[in-house]
Amino acid sequence: MFNQILLVDNDSINNYLSCLALRSKYGNVNIIIKRDGKDALNYLRICSASDITSMPDLIILDTMMPIMDGFELLEDPLWKSLCYNGKIVILTEHLCFQNRKKATELGLKHLLEKPLSAEKLEGITNHKMSLYSETEN
Repeated sequence: MFNQILLVDNDSINNYLSCLALRSKYGNVNIIIKRDGKDALNYLRICSASDITSMPDLIILDTMMPIMDGFELLEDPLWKSLCYNGKIVILTEHLCFQNRKKATELGLKHLLEKPLSAEKLEGITNHKMSLYSETEN
């Protein structure tokens, strides 16, 4: 389903677990890892300038990173100029009201709690809204 995934998180352990889940769900997918939003935004700018087909099909953004977090990336004017058409997932350690509200304000449909798992990725694959953890009703 996805050929290229951009994973933006500064935590090496979470990146390892996320890569395991992504490969378990999507097979031998190309996963690019960036450690902060600014680096990810620069990468996306380069992809967009070279060829729109080189943009990732899925972007997974952490909410707590140094320099620029996932929400800040999505509010950046450069991001808004990229015209990204793929899927975006916010990955967070805290499914608190503020994160849910911010995701909704940005028009996001996928807010997942860490650690990422193949089961949590079901909602993305099936186009279901995923704004809650597995334990909530």
